[in-house]
Amino acid sequence: MRLICVSIFLIFSMALMPWLAADDGWWNGKAWDQSELEDRLEKGDPAAMVEWAQWSMYSWGGVAYQPDEIVRKLEVAHKHGDELATAFLARCYWRGIGVKRDAERAVELCYQSAFNEQAYALYLMSEMYTSRLAETKKVQFSPELAAEWLDIAIDADVVHAKVREACNIYYGLGGYKQDKQKGAETMIDLFLQHHTLWVAQMIVFHAKDDYFDDKRVLLACLDRVSEAAKLGGVNAMAMLGQVYCKSGQHDRGVPMLCEAVEDQRSFPVSCAVCLAHGGLSKNEYPTILGDMVTTYKIAEEAFARGGRHSCVLNWTVRSCLFPRNDDVRKHAMAEPIIHELKKIPRWRHCALEYLGRLHCVAEEEEYYNAELAEAIFIYNSAFHYSYPRSVAELHFLVPESMRDYIKCYAVYKRYEADGWNRDLKRLKVCAEKLNEEQLARADSLIRRDYPLSDEFRRPAYEYLIENGVIDDTWPYEKVE
Repeated sequence: MRLICVSIFLIFSMALMPWLAADDGWWNGKAWDQSELEDRLEKGDPAAMVEWAQWSMYSWGGVAYQPDEIVRKLEVAHKHGDELATAFLARCYWRGIGVKRDAERAVELCYQSAFNEQAYALYLMSEMYTSRLAETKKVQFSPELAAEWLDIAIDADVVHAKVREACNIYYGLGGYKQDKQKGAETMIDLFLQHHTLWVAQMIVFHAKDDYFDDKRVLLACLDRVSEAAKLGGVNAMAMLGQVYCKSGQHDRGVPMLCEAVEDQRSFPVSCAVCLAHGGLSKNEYPTILGDMVTTYKIAEEAFARGGRHSCVLNWTVRSCLFPRNDDVRKHAMAEPIIHELKKIPRWRHCALEYLGRLHCVAEEEEYYNAELAEAIFIYNSAFHYSYPRSVAELHFLVPESMRDYIKCYAVYKRYEADGWNRDLKRLKVCAEKLNEEQLARADSLIRRDYPLSDEFRRPAYEYLIENGVIDDTWPYEKVE
């Protein structure tokens, strides 16, 4: 396994240190010099303030990630007319670094800096046109304009633009033909030249890929990312946390992911929101992919930290009711969250479905209530194409002596044309269990549009209102 662990790194790092430090990055065309920077800061040099801000942003020279101080220094330098400060200040407003996110202000600053030919602003323009995070009066999502600005920034020799191009080549994004070999080689070259944190994160994340098989490079990249995470770099924490989760070390990875996402103000503060949509900060970091176990654990962690975004509630309930890795169901935790989720109009039917799932497992005697679960599933069946399946599962996923093969057959027959193997297998089991008279009863249910017709849904709806599960503000028919 090429994903090098920290312990291996510690063994070899001393021997590699001269090589790791050989070329540790460039600032505006010159090598980093911490002592010189500190002297210039003491003299109030605006350019030094901008340099320090990037040190803090990208975890150089042991400078911790300090978003409030980054913005303070950039504001001062911007007022002194430093165009690079203006570009980085735009980045802060765009991503919410040290300030409340303000896309309009970010675009205004970036336009000002870009049209004064500040190189980094040229790249940031490309990033803005690539993002779907927020549309502004001047900037809307446009891959074509993003590509044009990226080409301009590459011609201006902006390292971040070259990194973006390498990633686009590796993943086949942004109109580039996918070439993993070329993309990987370019990333490695950029890291060796500039020790760039972004590239280090990409290489660490893809350490198992055949294209990143140089252990010396992997160790150097791991060192870069680990140091940035220790200094509070949110992107490094997110990446390293995801790497830990991918390897099954959720106890280490989940807290890092939560810390990172909660601090990344430009994105939803809900950790679950990010992973639920396929990856942390999906539009910006397409390589950080979510998995169900990690999603569940992060949702629970976010909920424990006080997160009450609807997606946090949703994924926390799912983690309780549909556990992975043979975990037990957590009824006591799920029930109050379900009732909280029911109060949110767009989630109410999903929450009701969860309530039915809470009461549909026959082996759980304390919670099992087949009458309530069936009423929920039948009433709810009109609100989503997949919901009728819950009626069938209620009567199928029980001990065989309790199964109602007639109702199961009637529902699974509805989905026969979809060709889902699970439904087809269960339909076959039902057909084999039913005699001629029972099949006729099942066909009768099908002709009467079980469970979607008023014959079945109206009594279920009235039962739920009568028992206080829902009230008369809940619609009977689906509102388009």
